[in-house]
Amino acid sequence: MKVEKLLSIFWLKTANKRQPVPKPGCLLLSGSDMIVLSSETNFDYSLSVFHHFNLLEIRKVQISLAGQHVRLIGCTEDTVLAVFTHSKELTQEFCRALLKTLSPEKFFEGNEDHPLLSGDLMVLSLDWTSSVPDIVLDSGLHVTSRFKRVLADLLYIVHGNMEGPGKPSLANVFPLLYTSVKVVNSTRVHQDAIFQFLLTDTHVALLREDGVFHPVPRGTSLVPSQPQFQGLELRRRSDIRCVLVRQKDNWLVVEISFTTHKVQAQEKNVISSHGSAEVPSVSDHGSKCDSWKLSFGCTSEAVTLINHLCT
Repeated sequence: MKVEKLLSIFWLKTANKRQPVPKPGCLLLSGSDMIVLSSETNFDYSLSVFHHFNLLEIRKVQISLAGQHVRLIGCTEDTVLAVFTHSKELTQEFCRALLKTLSPEKFFEGNEDHPLLSGDLMVLSLDWTSSVPDIVLDSGLHVTSRFKRVLADLLYIVHGNMEGPGKPSLANVFPLLYTSVKVVNSTRVHQDAIFQFLLTDTHVALLREDGVFHPVPRGTSLVPSQPQFQGLELRRRSDIRCVLVRQKDNWLVVEISFTTHKVQAQEKNVISSHGSAEVPSVSDHGSKCDSWKLSFGCTSEAVTLINHLCT
């Protein structure tokens, strides 16, 4: 494969329809191509081409909730590459690099100030009143978001798994924070322990969001092979006993201890209005410990969590 001069290089995780489990890799961006290199296994040091896009084949760039991943859709809806940044800032950096490569004139005419490229993706995606327009290039490429659609599915599932007399109505579930965290005390051996963390005014939750198959594009033959949200672990904020904060290897670790031990519950499935998500109510790691040790890659988000929990 002949590659033009490289313009950008990203080290992150990617997934596609053939390999839906996110894998570490190197994403190379040239003037005409996007190439993802990855090893076949965790113990294989040789690299191969995991995914290849001719840039002109990319029709949609979908930014996920809070900018935690980006989904690239090709000329056919089945051609999907999910790029997991786990960072709203890195998501914007990736999208800016892609747009500068595809249409430098259009980008410098003012698109660099577009909310999707310069705004706070956390605030935009959790605000029901926000209205974020798409970015449309002359080539037909759309940079878009599915904030409200994904947020509605997420809150529907979280609400369906809430228990107890203090359960709020669905309309009164207020999301305050949604980001990626590393669960330090996870018992899942040989698995990546990166989860999405949700904070509402009444609950905290850990889960995994699928970046390849959801939300399902209309009129597509893409058949989801896994739920939109998986491994949901939900706890009431009123059950939080204490919060410990410490610095470890340039990461801020927040340990949330609960007053009661979470016993293994019966699996409960909740299907969203789009029929795209079934979630076990208790995950493996949550049933075996009464505290969460969460490593945050962004200090400001950890501070936001601490401030909310302390008020």
